[in-house]
Amino acid sequence: MIAPCPVMPITSSSPALQHTKAMAALLRRFLYRESATGPGREEHIVWPPMPMPQGQGNRMKKSTLGHRLLSHTAGLLVLYTYALVIMVNGGWKLGLSQEERERRRKLAVNRASLWALDREPYKGVKHLFYTDKETGHQMHYVESGNTSRDSELVILLHGFPDSYYSYRHQLTSTSLKYAHLVVPDLPGFGGSDSLPNYGPAYVLSTVARFILAMKSKKNHDRCIIVGHDWGAVITCRLASECPKGTFSRAIIINGLHPILFRNNITHNFTSFTRTAKSTIFLHHPLHVLFSPSRAKRDLCRLNKSWTKNITPILNQARNSHYIFPFRIPWMTLARRLPMMGDYHILRQVSKMAKCHDEASYLANSLGPGMPECINVTGKVFGYGESVKARKGQELDQMISYYRDGLSFDPWEEKDKPEALRKTPGPHEQLIKERDAATGKELREGRFKCPAIVIWGSKDSFYAPELVHHGWGKMFCYDNEMAGSATVMLRKSGHWAHVGSRGRMVVNGVLEWCVEEGENIRMRRSEEENEEKEEEKRDSPEKHIEGVRELMSLVPVWYEGEETMVNCY
Repeated sequence: MIAPCPVMPITSSSPALQHTKAMAALLRRFLYRESATGPGREEHIVWPPMPMPQGQGNRMKKSTLGHRLLSHTAGLLVLYTYALVIMVNGGWKLGLSQEERERRRKLAVNRASLWALDREPYKGVKHLFYTDKETGHQMHYVESGNTSRDSELVILLHGFPDSYYSYRHQLTSTSLKYAHLVVPDLPGFGGSDSLPNYGPAYVLSTVARFILAMKSKKNHDRCIIVGHDWGAVITCRLASECPKGTFSRAIIINGLHPILFRNNITHNFTSFTRTAKSTIFLHHPLHVLFSPSRAKRDLCRLNKSWTKNITPILNQARNSHYIFPFRIPWMTLARRLPMMGDYHILRQVSKMAKCHDEASYLANSLGPGMPECINVTGKVFGYGESVKARKGQELDQMISYYRDGLSFDPWEEKDKPEALRKTPGPHEQLIKERDAATGKELREGRFKCPAIVIWGSKDSFYAPELVHHGWGKMFCYDNEMAGSATVMLRKSGHWAHVGSRGRMVVNGVLEWCVEEGENIRMRRSEEENEEKEEEKRDSPEKHIEGVRELMSLVPVWYEGEETMVNCY
């Protein structure tokens, strides 16, 4: 008689289970590996598979294999669709045509005008460099206005695919000549050095150290931070995650707040799912035959919920379709979209950005060329080696902002500059208790300074239902931080600070914020001279009245066109 084979139980230490987990990890590593090396990326497949890097691991837990495959497939479809459109429109030709030769000549001239270090790009605007003492990373920036130690500091952060050139109208504005305007090129953009990774640990920490270095040159601690597009994402994260007092005011121009955006999408999905589950179609499908009137009502409810909750998400996916090719695992394919047809996409974007000619916008996006990197006569500083090595791959670093989780990955306390590693003060505790008492959904991402959101409603890259709605939940309302506002400009688009009408509003708001800072510093100095023992704080009503007075001027600056203003 043959003895039965004993059945071995499968436990967590079973070799079969360990082998299966290792094979699954190997498959995931193959699907999600990046083509470039650096922290958070592996170059080769290793056996047994190592744990996933922190940034990618967090994202992988939140997304399934199907989501990734769908995203990559959509990226390839968008890429080949653009290639077909450019080919049909004659964007690809054999050899260099006379038009392309003239275009490249203009590009070289504009690159020299914007990036040559031996001249000023605009009157009163100077090229400068900041070197991070901790990492050795070099950031290129320009400054204008009053650079004295007592002037108000204004930091302006640009977006994709721009550089300091995006704020040319603010840098040359006569109404802002009494402020110290500083416009850095974000890491990997323009003349700033590349980073090994573009997650929060690198980008947010690098920008935060740059801002702290600029603040150290002043006799006061006030700093106004302005952000557009990707600069707005960084501004929102810094203004909400840095300690109170780091910034005196934040100004957002057509950009998203990552926490608000994520919660709006989650709320829309949850609301539609709740409606769908309550309909007769899921609970009692056969009852449709016996209760047609209820089925008709439920179908109407489902249609309204779809229009209200799912349509904005689909619109956002359509508006942000260019992101899908950027997230393809192979960088050689990801960079093809903006480079196809002699930068056909960037030349189309230049028209949307209200740029006076394509060559200037291309020079702004591509950064300094090799002649500007080499010909540094009489200068003790120059562009870094990583900037010189970007020839033919100028857009790779910018595309990595979409790939490395800068928007949603956590910014760990250990990665922050030492000056920003502070325990939550009474203000943060007050916010958490109030949220718990009122039952509000958002308990993170609140600004720790007053904020003004300027939004061009003709923005073709964002769905306003997901990005613009709900800003009031992100503002703070305590005594020192009341006076936030949102401004909707009906005739402006994504680059609201560039258009002739929109830039009047942006410049006017900046001028008001600078004057507000000067008044506050004068009042503080008077109180110190009088040696008052009791600390006086302005009431929230006073801050709100000041912002209301500012908002009353917006229609005047916007030349009487329709605007919508909300004060908080």
